[in-house]
Amino acid sequence: MLSHRVTVAGAALGLLVSSTAYAADPSSRGQSGLGFTVGLGVAMTPDYEGSNNYRVWPAGFLRFSNLYHPATYVQIAGPGLESNLIPDDHWRMGVVASFNTSYRHVDDRAVKRLRRPESGLQAGFVVGYDFSDRPDAERVLEVRATYDVLHGNGFLITPRAHASVPLTPDLSLGAGVSVTWASSDYMSNRFSVSGSDSLRSGLRPFKAGSGFKDVGLDLSLTYAFSQRWALTGFANYQLLLGDAAKSPVVKDRGNRNNFTTGMIVSYSF
Repeated sequence: MLSHRVTVAGAALGLLVSSTAYAADPSSRGQSGLGFTVGLGVAMTPDYEGSNNYRVWPAGFLRFSNLYHPATYVQIAGPGLESNLIPDDHWRMGVVASFNTSYRHVDDRAVKRLRRPESGLQAGFVVGYDFSDRPDAERVLEVRATYDVLHGNGFLITPRAHASVPLTPDLSLGAGVSVTWASSDYMSNRFSVSGSDSLRSGLRPFKAGSGFKDVGLDLSLTYAFSQRWALTGFANYQLLLGDAAKSPVVKDRGNRNNFTTGMIVSYSF
C-alpha cells in the first residue's frame, strides 16, 4: 500500500524532485569530487492521475553527482530514475524511467473496480541543452521519450523547459513548464473504460485515443542552511487535456486539475 501511494503522480513528483536535488546538491554549484545527496520529506499527491482524493505520504531522492564531470549524475526520485551521462557543460543526455501503478488500491470504489490500467514501467531517454554559463544555475530545454517496457502499453513524449537561479547565496528558485503527448496504447490503458469494466464499475464506456495528455507547471524554493543541509518546498500543477480530461475516471469521478505539493530536507556528503 505504501509503495503505491508514493508512486502516485510520480511523473510530476519526479520532475519536481529533480529540480530540488539540483538546487540542494553542492556539486551542481561547482564543487569538485563525487557528490552524494539524500533527501527526505513529505508530499501531498492525488490518489491517481485525475483523482479528487489527496493523500500525504513520504517523498525523497538519492542523487550521485559529479560522476566524471560536474554535469553528470544518476538519481532515484520517488518512483523514477533519471541521469545525465554526457560530460559536457551544456548538452544533456541520459536514461530515465518511472513506474505507474494500477487502480487497485485507490480509494474511489468505482475506479477501484476497473481491471485496467495495468501497471507500467516507462523507460527511455532524455536529451537536452543547458543555456546557462553559471555553475550555480541552469536553463534547460529537454525532451523525454519513454515506452512501457513492462506490458507494452504505449509511449510518452514530454518536452520541458526548466530553470534554477540563485536569489541570494543561500536561496534558489526553480521553475518549469512541460507538456506530454501520449500514444493511443498508453491512453487506452490509463483512461479507457471497456464494456466489461463499465458493467463492473458503473462508469460509462469510453475509448481514449492518442493526443496531448497534460500540461504541467512546477515551482521550487530551496534554502541552504549550510554547505550540507538544505530545505526545499515544491509545488506542481497538472492540467489534464483531451481524452484524459474526458475519461470517466477523471470527468465523472475526479478532476482534470491536479496538484502536488511538499517539502524535503536534504543532506549532501
